[in-house]
Parts: sequence; C-alpha cells; structure tokens
Amino acid sequence: MMPCAISIFVSFLIDACFLSPAFRESKTLNPVGTLEVMAHTSKTELKTSLPELEELFRRLQIDTSILGFYDDPGFLWEESATPDFLENYAAFVQLKKYDESYLRRATVEIPFICNLLYNELVNHGQFGASIDISFALVRILEAEGFWNYIVNGSSTIEFQSKLKLKPRYFWSFNVNPEPVGGHTWIVAPPFNIIDLTLKQQPYAFGEEKWLPDTVITKDFKIYKPREIDLISPDLSLIMNVQGNAGSNLSRIKTNYSVFARLFKPNQIETGDLKIKYIPAGLSVPEEPLDKIISPNLNGKPPFEFYQEVIKPALKELREMK
Repeated sequence: MMPCAISIFVSFLIDACFLSPAFRESKTLNPVGTLEVMAHTSKTELKTSLPELEELFRRLQIDTSILGFYDDPGFLWEESATPDFLENYAAFVQLKKYDESYLRRATVEIPFICNLLYNELVNHGQFGASIDISFALVRILEAEGFWNYIVNGSSTIEFQSKLKLKPRYFWSFNVNPEPVGGHTWIVAPPFNIIDLTLKQQPYAFGEEKWLPDTVITKDFKIYKPREIDLISPDLSLIMNVQGNAGSNLSRIKTNYSVFARLFKPNQIETGDLKIKYIPAGLSVPEEPLDKIISPNLNGKPPFEFYQEVIKPALKELREMK
C-alpha cells in the first residue's frame, strides 16, 4: 500500500472508530430558531476554566442554568461548525460549583437510580447495552435535576497474576471498529465514573465473574494511558507503517493533550483487578426521554420505567428521611 493510501486509510479508520459527540443532522437550528442550510464556519476551542466557559456561553446567549443546555439552538448552531464543541458542555459540568445540599442529594439518589436500572438490565439479560443505557440514564438524571455527561473512551481491565487472565481491552480505535468502539460511562458530580455495563460486556474466558456489578465511584487515581489502552495493536502497526513522527496518541485526536488534562484517565482498584478508564470523546442523547425506546426495562421503554418505577421509588426514599 502506498504511503498516501495508508494515510487515507488510517484517517478513515480513526473517523470510523471515533464516536462523534452527539451526532447532529446536517441542517441545524441557528440561534433564532430557523433552519439554516449553509455551513456555519467559526471554530471554538475547548475552554478549560469556568470563567472562560461562562463568558463563552454568555456571548452565545446560551442559558447555562438549564440542565441539558446542549439542546439550546445556539449550542446546536455552534456545534454545526465545531463537532467537538460538546466538550465545552462537559467541561462546564465538570468545573461547575455545586452546593452541599446538591451534593448530599446526589450522593444518595444517583446510586439509587443506577441500581434500579442495573437490576433491570441483569434481570432481562441485556448484554453490552452501554450506549442505550447511558442515553436513558442521562435523561433520567436530568429529569431529577442532576448534571451529567457521557464519556466515550477505552477501558482496560488488568487481573492479578494469580487469576491467570490476560488483560481485557476495550479499544476506542481499532482496525475493525464496532458501531461504537471502546466503552461508555457517565460522569455525574460528585461521581467520577458511573459504569453499569462493564460486567455485561462479552467475555471469552469468564472474566466477568471477577468484575464488580457496577462501578459508581467518587475516587480518582490519575493514570497515564499507554498507546495500547486506546489503540489496538493492529491499528498501531498500520499507523507506524505510515511513518509520521510523534506519538500515535496525538494523531487520534487533534486536541488530545488539552482534552486529557481536563477529562483525565482514571484507575479504579477493586478486588483482584484494576480497571482503567481513558476518555476519548463525549456524547449526549439526541432524543428526549419520552422518545428513547431502548433499552427495554421490564417490558417498558425508559420513560415509562422512570415514571412507573423510579419516580415512586425515589418518592418513598425521600419520605424515609
């Protein structure tokens, strides 16, 4: 394969592997709500401080007091020019100041909601539904007043040597990408990782019996990712043959170094294993909760499950206090 052809092939693979944050239609709403066919051409970089973010959204006339303001027409308009603009929403959620009352309620109620969803996933054998359950959970948490966002990334599971199991990799970037590569989890302050589906992924050697049912944690242990955590060996080989100087990590995402300083890789240690979560991108659901049809939860779509199961259970929980 000629060098030019290799370069094009690698670019295609990276585009195919990388889940664009919150896919949008080619026609987007401009700030005054009319359909705009012509491309919006300004570019907005990721802001890494709360004052910068507040100024950015104020300039764009986006009301940041509204949960899920990524649905704002002005936000969609800006995102039409800068697909990575969604990172600024996640940065806002990450850097936003939360009062003690909010944090106390979130600490109790977010795991409670997650456990209700997890139990339904397990009871109905829905394996590998990380994207579906993440989209539903985002909207349910928003309905209950909790800020959050979805992380698309890689996950590496390392087992203690006594278990005689090889590491299990969920690569974001692979030669044979799935529709959504890697793994998906949620950040909802004060929780750094909410992962309801890692144990439900397909495993060939019984690895799942060593995994926790869920990962819902405030803990943070910074981890410096290796190339193999994000990029499969086959794709790394192809990229190396291309012969460009520099790290392959810097080639998979143009602003990766800035992105990784804000959305930091995290290592969780539990039992006989280490689980490494390496963000590569972000996403949000396009549909409101009442339009999301998957996953099936006890024969109900997510909105019905929220109305008929989660809301009554939360009401009972709050009345017990």
